Parts: sequence; structure tokens; C-alpha cells
Amino acid sequence: MLIALILLQSLVSARLGMTATDLTDANFNEVANQFDRLVVDFYDPSDSDWQQHQMELQSALVTVRKAGNSKVNFAKVDVSKWPTLASKFVKNGRYPQLVWFAHGQPTQYHRRMRSADMIIQFVMAMDRPPLTTVTSVASLADYSPVVLAEISKTSALYKSTEAVALRHMDSVAFLHMESGKNTISFYKDGALVQQYEGQHDDVDALDKWLKRQLPMKSEEIPSEEDAMDDGVRMVVGKNFEEMVLQKEKDVILLVQAPWCGYCKILAPKWKQLSHAVPSHVLVAQMDGERNQSPLPNDFVWDAYPTIFYVRAGETVPNVYRGDRTLESLLDFAKEHTSQPFGVAKQDGTDAIYDL
Repeated sequence: MLIALILLQSLVSARLGMTATDLTDANFNEVANQFDRLVVDFYDPSDSDWQQHQMELQSALVTVRKAGNSKVNFAKVDVSKWPTLASKFVKNGRYPQLVWFAHGQPTQYHRRMRSADMIIQFVMAMDRPPLTTVTSVASLADYSPVVLAEISKTSALYKSTEAVALRHMDSVAFLHMESGKNTISFYKDGALVQQYEGQHDDVDALDKWLKRQLPMKSEEIPSEEDAMDDGVRMVVGKNFEEMVLQKEKDVILLVQAPWCGYCKILAPKWKQLSHAVPSHVLVAQMDGERNQSPLPNDFVWDAYPTIFYVRAGETVPNVYRGDRTLESLLDFAKEHTSQPFGVAKQDGTDAIYDL
């Protein structure tokens, strides 16, 4: 009887369109671009709790649908079948993970949630207009910092602005005034700071412009004397892009926290690594508690230690998931290196790489 009831409920949900859409390499972009707001659940069926998690997701979906006024759509990706999608959108490789998309663009809002209640709270909190329409610049007095979009709702710039606003809902207010001026302006404490002058349909360009205006949690850039610690380059939020995204060098970055016991155990091996890799590899380290990621779509962490490897000239990292041994770290570097890995630094000189 119970099985029959469950099957009946499933059939009803399917008929009403109340199930999460299965996404694949073939249909992902097409589906994602159909919706203004989309929650994608990346899940791993090898997880012993994955069936329970899927039931919780379905329960959350039904609750959101019954609310009546939500425009959020749900989809899911089996990461064991579609690893390319998984590595593209979930950099840290931890599942299940919900990723919020806006107009087909991923946002910085990644959440690891397993219960229906938490999923519902996340969706309801995010399911609000990213832009608040106002009729007068006097409304600027109620917000700081604020982005004022004096544009038409039918313009390409409006969609770009909305997508960027969804990436920064926790740090800046976005106000919209219906206008033919087609201008985007950043204000702080009521004063104009800068206007956007980039392409109207380029979401990434608008996003980068805004990031330059926003304050970033970061330690001060260390002096040259303090920048190196036994071969390891110290990185902070303010110089993250300069240090980590290099054209001529590969960078392997450890994001750690001072209170993390695993990080303390790893620390001496990390210094050993700096003397064991070839000269084209920079070994770096950052305090993830005192510094935030300026590139949250690609570099994101919710646990310590987290290790990234970035090939020279590239911007998307590979995330380390192996054992925290020197041998495993070296194998990881050799796997992703941009150059042959035959020569290593030892005691300041080049020598044949040999463990």
C-alpha cells in the first residue's frame, strides 16, 4: 500500500511538472538559459545518503511550488555520469551542492544542504527581485553602497545587470530607474564613484567592474621581505589575481586557517613541496579566514585545507582531493603541470626530480 502511494505521488508530481529536471552535457545550456532563476543540485549517487537527499530536494520543490508565487525552477546533475559539468560548476568537488543560476549564468551562491527545510530557506531567501525599481534618485539615500541602473527593462543591459545583481545580493543594493540613458553607476554614501563603460551584453565585464568598486576582505599585501616563507609565497585577497593567475608560472595554492589542525599538520609538507617542484611552479598560501576570494565562481572553499592548481595562462583551477602527503601533492602537480616535470628545485639549485 505504501509503495503504491509513493508511486501515485510520483506520477502526480511528474504530471504537474513538480520534479527536478535531469541535466546532461547535451541539454544543460539549453535548459539553464530558459529560466531567469534556476537551482541546480549536483549530487553523487555513490553517497550513501543520496536517496534521502533526493527525497528532501523533492519535498522542498513541492513546498516551493505550493507557495504559488515562486518562479524558481529546479534541476539536478548526476556527477558520476556528467563529471565535466560537475568540475565546471562545483570546483571543490563536494556533493551534494546547490548552485544558483540566473539567466543561465552561475552565481557565487553555492550551498551544501541536505534537508528540505534548509533548501526551502535558501530558495525563499534568494527568490526576490535582484533589482528594486525606484522613481527618484532620492532613494539612493536609503542604501550604501548602491548600483543605480538607469536603463530600460527591455534592454540587453537590464538582463546583464540583473545577472550581476544576483551574484552580489549580500554585498550591494541594486536600484533600477526606467530610463533611456543606459547608464550603470556606483554610489557610496550618496556620492557617485564611477560609471560603467563596458559592453552592455557582457555579464563578466560588468561583474569585474563592480568587484573593483566593492571593498574586499583582505590582509594588507605583505612586503617583499615578508612575502616569502621558506619558499612559499604569501597571498592575500588584494593581490590574489596577480599572484595566482600568472601567465608564465603555474601556481599551487593552499587556502588554510590558523585554527585548522589539518592545516598545521600539512604546513611542514607544504614547505617541503616548495623545494621539490620545478622552477616554473609557484607554491603559495593564503589565510582563507582573513581573505576572501575575488573570483568566487572559480575559487571557492567551505573547508580547510583547500588546494588549487592553476596552469600558467589559465584562470580555472584544478582542485586537489588526494592524501595530504608530499608524494601525493607532487603527483597532483605533475598531473596538471604546463611544462615537463623533470627538474626540481632543491637547496636553491636545479636538480633532477627524484623522490
